[in-house]
Amino acid sequence: MRISRWAFLAAGLLLGAVFVAPDPARALELVDFDTAQTAPPGSGRVAAGIGGLFTQVRGGQYLTYLPFASLRLGILPWAEVGLQVVTVPPPYNTVGPALGGQLSLKLRLTPRKAPLDVAIVLEAANAAVEHQGQSSSAWSPGAALILTYHLAAALSASVSGHYAYVFLPATGDAFQAAGGSLGFAIDLSPSVSLRPAVGLTDLWGSLLGSPASGWGLSVGAVLSALFGPS
Repeated sequence: MRISRWAFLAAGLLLGAVFVAPDPARALELVDFDTAQTAPPGSGRVAAGIGGLFTQVRGGQYLTYLPFASLRLGILPWAEVGLQVVTVPPPYNTVGPALGGQLSLKLRLTPRKAPLDVAIVLEAANAAVEHQGQSSSAWSPGAALILTYHLAAALSASVSGHYAYVFLPATGDAFQAAGGSLGFAIDLSPSVSLRPAVGLTDLWGSLLGSPASGWGLSVGAVLSALFGPS
């Protein structure tokens, strides 16, 4: 199994950006480590890693490290379901990033061995937040489009676009996020891959009746492992 030098360079730069970032405070996870491929029925994939996350909202800047973890299970030859950790960023949550969970359904639109894989992902997330002393749940439906191109036998690149709407019932506030990610899947073995990625997202909405818009940048990497029959 041979992997081109520029793939290792890309992975190294992205990983380096995570570990040389300044001491963190808070942020939002804005990067997608997934590909358009789906796990075979009866199989699954687990992923875990860390990201360096930066957001700028209404004049405030927030930087932190946040963990990433996900579990995806194949249910049909072209579909899988997933569960992953998500966050709600300050200033929408005033006590720091709020961890929550996200359920997703990924539908692959192309044949399994196509050189270009295309998939759509439908998402629903929930997180416990606190703002101005009020505790509530943040609800978020969303969707993503993922395109994965196979550059070599052990290397693929993915581009994704995503949108999410987040509603905070305690204050009546809401914000939206739309953006994209660029990532690589570097196969270290037939079942394990390294997946560095970078994402950029536009954020807009309201906070206590006032506009609260900004943007976010996320860089990170995960190790992903396939289990079950292939």
